[in-house]
Amino acid sequence: MKIKQQVEDFRVRELLADDVLLPRGEHRVYRVTKRKMTSLEAARILAEQVGASAGDVAMCGLKDRQGLTTQHMSLPRAKNVAIDDAELRISSVGYCARPLSSDSSTGNAFEIIDLPLGPDERRSGIVCVRRDGKEARTRIAVERRFRGYTLLRCEPLTGRTHQIRVHLAAGGFPLAVDPNYGRRRALALSEIKPDYRFKPGRVETPLIERLTLHALSIEFARVGGAYGLPPQSAACRRIEFDHAPFAISDVRTRRPFPVRSRSKSASAIAANSATALG
Repeated sequence: MKIKQQVEDFRVRELLADDVLLPRGEHRVYRVTKRKMTSLEAARILAEQVGASAGDVAMCGLKDRQGLTTQHMSLPRAKNVAIDDAELRISSVGYCARPLSSDSSTGNAFEIIDLPLGPDERRSGIVCVRRDGKEARTRIAVERRFRGYTLLRCEPLTGRTHQIRVHLAAGGFPLAVDPNYGRRRALALSEIKPDYRFKPGRVETPLIERLTLHALSIEFARVGGAYGLPPQSAACRRIEFDHAPFAISDVRTRRPFPVRSRSKSASAIAANSATALG
């Protein structure tokens, strides 16, 4: 049984570039945290507070009404605003030299929390979000954006089966290659290269046709003398991969991004929702 996600299940935090916020400037910058409200609705409320037009409010991008989202907005020569309501919080955080735009942000940090997971009664071996499932929490952050794909860093705060895969899919951005929870079994070059030319009579070989979720580091709690290993120290052993694969997500209806999991770290490729995740 799948359940409807609650507002607090999905959290999105907009990241400003390091050189945007200034101690003085022509435009005042506000931090806006909202729930059950669109960015445009929040902008109208901010404009009313300072006696400006909603069209004067500048922002890095729109955030969906679903989830708890934090973003930034700016107004020229505007006064300080302090709103602390259940659905909307606005505070002044500094100034900027020019109106905020998409270039002012380096991306978004995402957090998916408290989506309990359990076995899917309709499909053997598959996990789904269930009201009666076990607690499962995953922290997600954007590492780097590409055209149509995004690199993610994922930190599972609990260790449930298929946790990262199910949480990403529940958020609307499944792994780019995931036959169980995603949209495809393989990723081809022709899907990401606009000028790709098919060779007559030849079948295109996929770039990757395995699950786009990979370990970044592995820790062994016990190695001494077990399974034929040399009887060295029984202390924890850690293996890190300098060139761990990225996580890839499908961006047809959503924008994809890779992921790294920290429970014994991992990296993955997923598709994220441009609407729900900004």
